[in-house]
Amino acid sequence: MDNRNIDTDEWEQRLGAQIRQLRLRHNLTQAEVARRANIDRTTVGRIESGEGGSIGSLVQITRALSRENWLDTFAPAAPAVSPMQQLRERQRRETTQRQRAGRQAEPS
Repeated sequence: MDNRNIDTDEWEQRLGAQIRQLRLRHNLTQAEVARRANIDRTTVGRIESGEGGSIGSLVQITRALSRENWLDTFAPAAPAVSPMQQLRERQRRETTQRQRAGRQAEPS
């Protein structure tokens, strides 16, 4: 399935459904998740129903359900070396490589 064709409302519905399923697997009420996340219960309900919410609330709910690994998929750790640093280093190596003298023609 091509996820690029899914609109924002559909993504909110999907995310909300996944959060609801996870909450139920943990056997928690919306009020319990809200208390753990330090947000209002209606916010949990709105996110579960796909009606939207803030990114902060989504992060808090995700953490309250012990699914921080989901957050890593949204914001993976930055590489230890940036691609631009790698490019600059490669260019520096290419320009500082030793150059050999060409052969001179033998005198006749």
